[in-house]
Amino acid sequence: MRRHVARWVIQIGVLVGMFLAASAALAQDTVDLSAAGFSIPMLTAGARLEGALTDSISARLYGFQGSAGDVVSITMTQGSARLDPFLVLFGADGTVIASDDDSGAATILSAAIDGVTLPYDGAYLILATSLEHIHGESTTFETRTFSLALNGITPPAGGSSIFEVLAQPLVPGTAVSADIAADQMGAFFLLRADVGSAFDVIVPDANFDTVLHLFDSTGARVAVNDDDESRVTLTSGIYDVTAAAAERVTDLPYLAVVTDVFFYVTNADRAAEVMPQFEGGSVSVVMQAG
Repeated sequence: MRRHVARWVIQIGVLVGMFLAASAALAQDTVDLSAAGFSIPMLTAGARLEGALTDSISARLYGFQGSAGDVVSITMTQGSARLDPFLVLFGADGTVIASDDDSGAATILSAAIDGVTLPYDGAYLILATSLEHIHGESTTFETRTFSLALNGITPPAGGSSIFEVLAQPLVPGTAVSADIAADQMGAFFLLRADVGSAFDVIVPDANFDTVLHLFDSTGARVAVNDDDESRVTLTSGIYDVTAAAAERVTDLPYLAVVTDVFFYVTNADRAAEVMPQFEGGSVSVVMQAG
């Protein structure tokens, strides 16, 4: 069902102040996530990480540094029989580079992004989720585990501990606009929020059906909203990377990601599946303090 305003109310603990270490970068819309307080799990060549999805965390972000021309392989293999893995590879500006549902060879439902050539030196993000939870529609299932592996990357020349993405800062009461290109599918926003903060995503283009995702500093997707105009109260809180333990943490930054509803299907794949092309569009995001 399509509407053009999505609103959230978020009860996530008191988050105060502005970004200090990253304030200069924010002015240029280039943000070092590490300096801004994020601790998203990082993958290196040949590495394998274990993760889990829960009834309150329906997706997770992982990061890596790659070089232009690297031909990468990313696999997500379920540890729990009832998990149907789904992978999305994002560029640093929100561009969806590739995605996959069931191409993995390890098990019948495992996901694999294989043979994809990286277009630039720098940071990339991997979204690990499941087919049934990519939009967060269902949040009633037991903890389901998976393993994530990455091969084929080489460190950028000179090496760097900086993990930079293009993200616009959200400040309470100020509308922030973004133009999302046809080959991009998504845009990043960086924020801190107060108790009861609300987000309005205003879409002037009736053909642009948005989804708003909210990730905490560990890369856990703690909220997602497609078309609900009502203000949704999030009761799950914010958890650290060991989400199964439900350890509440506060005073952390958040990454909001606005995407097209079918962001996980590139225009090339849409053409093959006779789906309408994503033509791009503009969004305006407003955060209201609680």
